Amino acid sequence: MIKKTISALLLTGIVAASTIPARAQVVASSMPYVKENMPIKEMVMEPTKSITVNVVVNEHLNYFREALMITDLGKTLNNQDGPFTVFAPIDEAFDMIPERYLNVMMEDRNEILTDLLRYHIVPGQIDVAQLKDGQHLKTLQGKKLRVSRKGDQVYINGAPILTSNIASRNGVIHTIGNIAMIP
Repeated sequence: MIKKTISALLLTGIVAASTIPARAQVVASSMPYVKENMPIKEMVMEPTKSITVNVVVNEHLNYFREALMITDLGKTLNNQDGPFTVFAPIDEAFDMIPERYLNVMMEDRNEILTDLLRYHIVPGQIDVAQLKDGQHLKTLQGKKLRVSRKGDQVYINGAPILTSNIASRNGVIHTIGNIAMIP
């Protein structure tokens, strides 16, 4: 718990220092618009903010945020590079991992975690409407994600896309319901 809090504070400091002069502006201007009992898919993030900032303010991506900080990929997704498409597993996906494995995986500078996160990031900005059944997307990790469609629902390696097209200044985020495992 302390590690999560420290990681969140450090990442918030990095984000605040690199994107907006005043920390109060980060909190006020980058918060998503959320109504009480609003489904995840209706959250609206700000396209003027980086992928990292939009992950930080999303209350459903706490584990993903911490993982970005641990691996330093948060810095990559916070700068002007890109665009990137991020398939971000929600917290419930990480909750499915047994605690002892999750604790090992979330250790600082863990190569397995770095590879796993890079497997969830694709170069280029891909809108969900562009994803075709049977399509393969080459990730930053080097291997490919598989896209499938059943009606209007889109899946990445079998994980359903829950929220799509969260616009960021350097790409787009799609939240997914499971962690995409590297083949």
